[in-house]
Amino acid sequence: MRLAGAFLLVLAGCTGGDGGPQTESRTNATVYYFDGDALTPVDRELRPGEGLEGVAQSMLAPAPGRLSSALSEVEISEVSVVGDVITVEVDEGFVDASDDEVARRSGQVVYGLTASDLEASVTFVSGAEPIEVITGDGSSTDDPVSRADYARFRPWLEILRPAPGDALATHSFRVEVALREEVDVRLKLEASDRKYYDVVRSGVGIISVPLDVILVGGGTLTVTALQSGVERSLEIPVTFNPQN
Repeated sequence: MRLAGAFLLVLAGCTGGDGGPQTESRTNATVYYFDGDALTPVDRELRPGEGLEGVAQSMLAPAPGRLSSALSEVEISEVSVVGDVITVEVDEGFVDASDDEVARRSGQVVYGLTASDLEASVTFVSGAEPIEVITGDGSSTDDPVSRADYARFRPWLEILRPAPGDALATHSFRVEVALREEVDVRLKLEASDRKYYDVVRSGVGIISVPLDVILVGGGTLTVTALQSGVERSLEIPVTFNPQN
C-alpha cells in the first residue's frame, strides 16, 4: 500500500458542559477538483468516523476558487472497501452525460477515493450492479479502475510524501512530488520558530528529494512550481522531530 494525502487527525478545542476545555478529533482528507484538464488536491475536514464515505460527500461540495467540479450533479450514496477495491454507489444519472464528462466524473471520484492508497482501485455501481464508466483514454469498462486509467487528468503538482501531519526525522527524510510537466520546483520547509530550509529541483513525473535539515517542532512543507505560466503552490503541516 502506497500512501499519499493520508488522513490527518487533528484536535479542535471546544468547551464541555462544565465549562472546562475539551478536545474533539477532526480528520483532514484530500479530495480533487479540476484546474482545466488537471485534477488539483484540496484538503477537506471530516467529522470523526466519517472515513471514505465522508471523503465521498466532501467531493460533492462546490469547487473552491477558480477550480471546477465534474460532480455538481452527482449523488453518492455508499462507499465500501474490500481489500484494495473500493466500491462506490452512484445515482443512475452518473453516466447520463457525454463520454468526456463521464470520464471527468469518474476520474475525480477515483483520485479522491484513492488519495490514502495510491494502489487501490474503484468499482462503480448503481442499484448494487456494476456500471460501465469511461476511462481517460475514452474506453468503457465495468471493471475496477485506478489512477492509472485516468493519467490524462493527473495533477499539475502533487505532494506524495510526506503525508499531512507526518513527523519527519530531520536528520534523514525524503520529499516526493509528482509533476505533470518538466519544471523547476521549490521545496520550502519552515518551522514554527521561523527557521526554514529551501531547495530547488527540476524534473517531470515523480521527483524524490532526500533531505537532512536542522528544524524542530511544528511547521509546514510548501511546494511551489511555475507550470504553463501559472504559479501553483501546495502546503501541508508537518512536525520536525530530530529524535526520529
